[in-house]
Amino acid sequence: MFCFVQAPSGVPEITLYRSDTPTSIYLEWSALQPHEANGVIRSYDIGYVKRKYFTTPLSIASNLHRIVGLKTFPRNYTIIGLNPYTEYIVGVAALNSKKIEIKIRWLQFAKTIRTMESGYVF
Repeated sequence: MFCFVQAPSGVPEITLYRSDTPTSIYLEWSALQPHEANGVIRSYDIGYVKRKYFTTPLSIASNLHRIVGLKTFPRNYTIIGLNPYTEYIVGVAALNSKKIEIKIRWLQFAKTIRTMESGYVF
């Protein structure tokens, strides 16, 4: 018997986020429900884009940054190398054995997060 695996139908929810430094954002996200996973979740990808580029699908796709292949546990990550006091749209995708093209769809449950202001050096 041969079974076709479908890509996950759900999108992980970002449950905690914060900017601990002017150039980083810390994220935690929830696991998918079994009926949304469509198999065993093998990894997570994070996508983020500066809010100013979150205007059209082409603008998003052209400016989207991805962090791929994150382990399934723990479900957290710190994005580094960001610009101070800048808003980002951040989303997480769950991946099973189905090789899929990352879609902008996973930004539908994304969060808008602003990095901290950078301090002054005296």
